[in-house]
Amino acid sequence: MVFVKRDSQNQICAIFEDQSEEGLEEVTSNDPELTAFLTRCALDKKLYFLKSDLDLIRVIEDLIQILMEKNIIAITDFPAPAIEKLMARQKIRSQFENVAQIIQED
Repeated sequence: MVFVKRDSQNQICAIFEDQSEEGLEEVTSNDPELTAFLTRCALDKKLYFLKSDLDLIRVIEDLIQILMEKNIIAITDFPAPAIEKLMARQKIRSQFENVAQIIQED
């Protein structure tokens, strides 16, 4: 058995292994609401990691650009698949910068 805490809309907002505080409700481990809550938590965690990965990708792109500008590395130092990806990202970023400039001019 699992103990759950509910919010003001009667949705599960926390789970506990034991009845460590008042107002907890006991549910079975295969309760559909518990399963839905755990699924939402897993999705939230995946989205958090995805955002973190995207933020890190931007840092890595900027780092590569700085190292190339300082002639520490060259684009040819990378394997062909990496070059293709870097060039594609650079093209996409350039296109978005152009769109942003057009919007600002209006």
